Amino acid sequence: MAELITMGEALVQFNPLMKGPLRHATLFERHVAGAEANVAVAVVRQGRRAAFIGRVGDDEFGVCIENWLRGEGVDTTWLRRDHEAPTGIYFVQRGYPLPQRSAMVYYRRGSAGSRLSPEDVPEEPFKIARILHFTGITPALSQSAREACGRAVELAQRFGVAISIDTNIRPVLWPSTEEAVRVLMPMIERARFLFT
Repeated sequence: MAELITMGEALVQFNPLMKGPLRHATLFERHVAGAEANVAVAVVRQGRRAAFIGRVGDDEFGVCIENWLRGEGVDTTWLRRDHEAPTGIYFVQRGYPLPQRSAMVYYRRGSAGSRLSPEDVPEEPFKIARILHFTGITPALSQSAREACGRAVELAQRFGVAISIDTNIRPVLWPSTEEAVRVLMPMIERARFLFT
């Protein structure tokens, strides 16, 4: 069983091989992305055990994510397939609109990952795990994802699992800074580890 549980949205990232506006890009590299998925993989690469809780679409990108996580040794027992919503994707726009910066162009609204819900968060992994980790992105995705985070925090407290939160505030995902603070502060107050 996993020592670390991560929970969030795993996405597929497309990186153009050339810099500039996406309208000119014709060739892309595909990668799996998502902060919580990356943390799970990093922990496994350090010789520890990690599990990922999340949702992917019942599509080729969902298969890609699941295969990558499993291939890296992450426990995907609690990765759910959503038959109604697609896996979220995003594109990296390199060197545009500013020459030395990259911009991310997301296609995640209504994605499987944004449909994460309390029903996707079982008790079982919390009985064994030592740490729960998620970011401020996950509760920003939707009301149901916010409630899933609340359930995970509740289960972590019930079973003595330390809570780790990377605030990772993305203003574009929140209606306001005040709303982000209102939602995240009760979770942050329960965290043992906080990354800002």
